[in-house]
Amino acid sequence: MRKINEVTIPRRTALRLRPILVFAAMAIALLISGDADAQVHGVQAELARQVPAPLPKLALNGAVGETKGGVQYHRIVLMITNWEKYSSEMFLVPTGRKLPPNPCAVVISRVWITVYSERGVPLSGCIPMPKPAALGKFSFLMQKGKPVPDFVYVVVNDRHTGGAYRSNLVSPSSGLTK
Repeated sequence: MRKINEVTIPRRTALRLRPILVFAAMAIALLISGDADAQVHGVQAELARQVPAPLPKLALNGAVGETKGGVQYHRIVLMITNWEKYSSEMFLVPTGRKLPPNPCAVVISRVWITVYSERGVPLSGCIPMPKPAALGKFSFLMQKGKPVPDFVYVVVNDRHTGGAYRSNLVSPSSGLTK
């Protein structure tokens, strides 16, 4: 018999428990270091608090050239192909409840999208989504002459629940996904 934390258990059981306890300790350490790593590397907090929900399936819809104020841009047009799976109730701004600050300043929207490069650098901070169908086609601008990331992903943010739903990666140049 062996004592572990003042509990007497057979030696065989203690040997079976040791790898489980080591694995649990490593998993906890990894979770803690992953959250700290996300903060150190500037990855948005939305990514750290994923909640179970339909994950967005991102696809490239196209790209067009655009000029604004004499500056040339690429307008990258994306779409969430499974937008029908999102409930219209998710997009309703609840009455009588105060939501967190609106990142989209002018537009009142409960749900918004943020576009990131594969490395977690924000490319577009706020694309308001007033209804599920808006997920079917949206865009962001990238200045011509600046490097276009190989892949991008989006995070669908819900101000009411705090939910953040990360998509797959898609190439803004070729439309390849991973």
